[in-house]
Amino acid sequence: MNKLSETQPNVYQTYRESIDTEIELINKELLKSRLVIPEGFELYPKLLKEKWAIHFNNLMKYEVYVGHDSFSGGGPKSIYRTKTEGTKFSITAGKIDISSYDYNPSSNEFSVESTLSVYYLIQKHLDKIKKESFKKQDGKPLFYISLDDVQYYLNLTNNTFASEFWIKIVDIIESDRPVLSKVLKGYTFS
Repeated sequence: MNKLSETQPNVYQTYRESIDTEIELINKELLKSRLVIPEGFELYPKLLKEKWAIHFNNLMKYEVYVGHDSFSGGGPKSIYRTKTEGTKFSITAGKIDISSYDYNPSSNEFSVESTLSVYYLIQKHLDKIKKESFKKQDGKPLFYISLDDVQYYLNLTNNTFASEFWIKIVDIIESDRPVLSKVLKGYTFS
């Protein structure tokens, strides 16, 4: 095991620090660290009871000219095809529903830690979310938070708070879905 671990990332070699430590002391330290409640975990019961979600949608469908068909009777005919781009997702307790033409999800599971981080972020900034929100408007992108059937739409184009909040959400997503996070970081809003 020691020889194999030398080729692994550092995180898999941390056990080496405790090789000469007594088992009793290791067990005490493990028990102490297990009793620590990470920030936001106290909200877990509330997270499960409330009706909430975060939504994002920048899916676009449009017609693209691909050429013309000169073989149809009556002269050349322009040919168009529908092109779809973008991503749509919704985060709820333990779940992230994704529709994307830039990313293909393997499942819709979202870890407890990531879910709690998102929910904690919402609760921490709830007053600011309510203050910065606007009524729904047509157009993309749409980024909004649902709380008890009330939607709070945030403008990602000209709003510093909304942009910073968006970045924090994408950073949380990165821990569970690094490829999706990379896709979301690639989108620009203007």
